[in-house]
Amino acid sequence: DQRADRRARNRQIAEERRRTARLEQVEERIHELESNLAELSRKLADPEITPQVVKKLGQEYVKFQDELDLLMEEWGVLHRQ
Repeated sequence: DQRADRRARNRQIAEERRRTARLEQVEERIHELESNLAELSRKLADPEITPQVVKKLGQEYVKFQDELDLLMEEWGVLHRQ
């Protein structure tokens, strides 16, 4: 039946659009996180940094890295679909 075929195609098209949109969001966030991590690395390399600041920046670094790891996994899944 043509209607069923058309509905199935429309569902596929909609799903592909959602996947593409999510992939773009994930890629954008990955770039943001990579930039944040680079900035934190630069700050952590400062020889005059205090231990308190090292601790704070280190915690931020771990948080960003954890999120990046999850998004990289999701990116891989989305990219293979």
